[in-house]
Amino acid sequence: MIFWHIGLTLFLFVWIFKDKNADLRFLLVGSLLPDIIDKTLYLFSFTNNSRTYGHTLLFAVFSLFAIMIITNRENPKRKSYLLIPIALLFHLVLDEMWMFSETLFWPSFNGLFSASNSSANSLVELFLISINKTEVILKEITGMFFLFISLNQNMNFRINLMNLIKIGKY
Repeated sequence: MIFWHIGLTLFLFVWIFKDKNADLRFLLVGSLLPDIIDKTLYLFSFTNNSRTYGHTLLFAVFSLFAIMIITNRENPKRKSYLLIPIALLFHLVLDEMWMFSETLFWPSFNGLFSASNSSANSLVELFLISINKTEVILKEITGMFFLFISLNQNMNFRINLMNLIKIGKY
């Protein structure tokens, strides 16, 4: 689900943090990062589940600590880099990962992830199964709606979208 994560993460961040100077491109990348990581691992058969390491609280916390340790306090990009773990946490909430505690709190439960609830043998099958689920379609439409609401300030959706892509702000 792309729009579900991008749209709601952007909306929630702007609503909660009200930060007009943040480079939101980092936020958007972070909102998709767990799926990029886990779907790639699944695609190359490193895992038998499309929600593994990227969907753990450990990954989000490790990302936060890594950014805090690697970047200097005076680094002007540090604030932007910190948007990634914020987006990772939003992703976990939007995926309702509290319902998959073995994955969320991995490796606490014997190092096992929650059982896969998909019968897909490939990413193509996973995609085809997903687009036939009403819940997924409704979430994607909801995400598009919140993306539109977030970017339609001053009735300038197209200009704001282009600014978001080019400079990370709108």
